[in-house]
Amino acid sequence: MLKGSHHTPEAKAKLRLAHLGKPTGRAPSKGKHPSDITRAKMSIAHRGEKHHQYGKPHSDLVKMKISASLKGKRPSEDTRAKLSAINKARWQNPEYRAKMTARRKIVCQEPAWRARRSDLSKSLWQDPNYAQKVWEAWKVKPNQAELQLQGLLDTYFPGKWKFVGDGQLIIGGRCPDFVNVNGKKEVIELFGTYWHPIFDVAERKEHYRQYGFKAAIIWEDEVGDEHRLVKSLKKRLRG
Repeated sequence: MLKGSHHTPEAKAKLRLAHLGKPTGRAPSKGKHPSDITRAKMSIAHRGEKHHQYGKPHSDLVKMKISASLKGKRPSEDTRAKLSAINKARWQNPEYRAKMTARRKIVCQEPAWRARRSDLSKSLWQDPNYAQKVWEAWKVKPNQAELQLQGLLDTYFPGKWKFVGDGQLIIGGRCPDFVNVNGKKEVIELFGTYWHPIFDVAERKEHYRQYGFKAAIIWEDEVGDEHRLVKSLKKRLRG
């Protein structure tokens, strides 16, 4: 009988007051929680069923909308504690642990996933605040080879070099081991023969060169011959 007609502003205001605080539309149970018995029945009834979106990835537009809606939001401490307890209980189940471990191994081998992780890590390390927080959390201290090199630098180049390998200096997301403190843009990297392949040398030099720094790469097995090392270091920095 109201087809084609419109409520007056007064009628709209009354309707609004009448329904204020009441769930409407598609959410009649909004704010209500089912009992444990009801939840158990629902669980049994839907067991084995798959969600209608199962196996269907979101479109880029939907992903952007979800990201925008969640940006800046943070779960409450109570919610985070509940989620933590649930995840810990799940990982105590051997079957769940084995299933998740196998799934992660498969995903981590995919080139697209590895590329995304690499790009994300590189972008994060470009942020000095992020890099500083990570280094502080790691609580890095100079190892035996770095202490030995620091002693040689203090002996042959007194007051020129400082150890910054604990995160004191971040250059384009990378942290050199030593930096010149006399105004020259020079850094020294101490490479472990086990951790660094030979082609890391050119890549590391080029990285620091982009930021105006000259880099000298020292291999840990060179530290044992101090006279040869000092001569080589002068040549590398001069060249």
